[in-house]
Amino acid sequence: MVKEHVATYEEMANMDHTTLGVLSTILRLPVDNIKRATIKSGNRSAVGHQDLAVKEMSMKKDILDSWRLDVLELDRENLEQLVLYVFFDSHLGHQTGRSFTTSSVFKEFHQQARDSYNDMPYHCYQHAC
Repeated sequence: MVKEHVATYEEMANMDHTTLGVLSTILRLPVDNIKRATIKSGNRSAVGHQDLAVKEMSMKKDILDSWRLDVLELDRENLEQLVLYVFFDSHLGHQTGRSFTTSSVFKEFHQQARDSYNDMPYHCYQHAC
């Protein structure tokens, strides 16, 4: 039996984010599973690794993981750190966000979403957070 349209590990490592997303959807696999397969081949350059998305947090972790966190008091830089922390570095992020996308793709999406908000009192970036 001849296999058609088989992607090699090298081809997967060189795929752009859109192609990986389509492949993930078709195969019903989280992107992380595709990444792991690529890493097994030894090509780590296009895939990345599971380092923390936020290297240094300006907020204390016990505040981040509590009901005491008030996002309306945070400046733009702290909001961006918070979003990355929740989607990639928190317990929830390790179980979900990292399985479906990379931090670089998410950062691009997040920037576009953030920049699309108008400066309105109740429909703004801070309230979305």
